[in-house]
Amino acid sequence: MTNTEGIMYLKEYQSRADFSVTLVPADAPQLLPGLQYHIEIRDPSEFEPKYRMFVVHKDLLDRVDGVYEAHITAETVPHGNARVFEWYLQEKHINESGIEEVGDLRKGHYQIAVVDAASGRVSGISKVFVIGPLEEYKSDTTRFGVNTPLAHSRWGGKGVFFDGKGGEDIIKLVGDKGMYDIFKGVDFPEYADTLIFLQGGSVVITTVNVEIVEFDDVTINVRDLIAELSANKGTLYRTKKFDVKK
Repeated sequence: MTNTEGIMYLKEYQSRADFSVTLVPADAPQLLPGLQYHIEIRDPSEFEPKYRMFVVHKDLLDRVDGVYEAHITAETVPHGNARVFEWYLQEKHINESGIEEVGDLRKGHYQIAVVDAASGRVSGISKVFVIGPLEEYKSDTTRFGVNTPLAHSRWGGKGVFFDGKGGEDIIKLVGDKGMYDIFKGVDFPEYADTLIFLQGGSVVITTVNVEIVEFDDVTINVRDLIAELSANKGTLYRTKKFDVKK
């Protein structure tokens, strides 16, 4: 399923809910790849539904960043009046050769929504859950981003922090400039020209005392970038998906 098709389903989930879906355990702080989890569906329908389950990835700015079809390994013993399905945090898709492939979902924040393919009925959306661990970086840069949209997100202040200190410093970021959300952060006496880059919707990179930023498609002077940000109320939102070949 393409993201466009998935988002069309998502609009249905947001407008109505014919039955409910829950990820178990619902209160886990984060889910770890390779472990088994359960998707519970409570559906009052008397018919035999044919469920398709979709995993919706939300980035730190709460944008839908991807819709994937969940790869279910088996249906297990019912729990009360709920049907229960085994899930290992994997998605499935059809490749260019028409062959089904299965892969692990990347780290991030997700929700599950379900459609009954036979009737078109849809579930509500599950609570947000985290596939992690997300706290890979120890730097707490909260104070630099209090004036940005990240301050009201699930960010938590963690990310990559780079201080150029003295001299002329260049920071290289993979991908094109248009793949990043860029914010003018807060400056402090010892930290000038603060920039905050949101990579792939989930990785936060904060730079201070840097003179040049080098992307794959353009190299830009920080002063020029700050001028561009000032002309856009301190924020440049990405114009294309973060897609870098490794």
